[in-house]
Amino acid sequence: MTWTQLSRIALIASVGLLVGCGSTAKPHDPHMNMSSTAVEEAEAQDVELVGMPGLEDPIPARSVDISALGLSCPLCAHNLDKQLKMIEGVTSADVDLSTGQVRVAFAETACVTPQQLITSVKDAGFSVSRITAVHTPAATE
Repeated sequence: MTWTQLSRIALIASVGLLVGCGSTAKPHDPHMNMSSTAVEEAEAQDVELVGMPGLEDPIPARSVDISALGLSCPLCAHNLDKQLKMIEGVTSADVDLSTGQVRVAFAETACVTPQQLITSVKDAGFSVSRITAVHTPAATE
């Protein structure tokens, strides 16, 4: 992984935290610092989202399952685990090498988007076919 990739991940995570989840402020535009090529690439992704509104919206769950393609060895699993844990708000990433499934858990105050997860998985050298919300917290009254 290059410093440019690390900087891009950090920038996306930082901007998301500045805006904050559930903020009434102007919605965050994650493409504002991305090149037009990167924007087109993000929009062209064919990733099935289950239990989530969109690629750029905060995930309404405390954990998700990611179907990752291309995992073939323990080193791959380790690298993906390490890459996902670099996202601010990710508390754990458990990679099941035999199924290609990754369970990613978030901190209570995390503001992580599916796009951040997809970018992180791609930066580790893999692709994503599906992201499924596992647990949606109960609404507080």
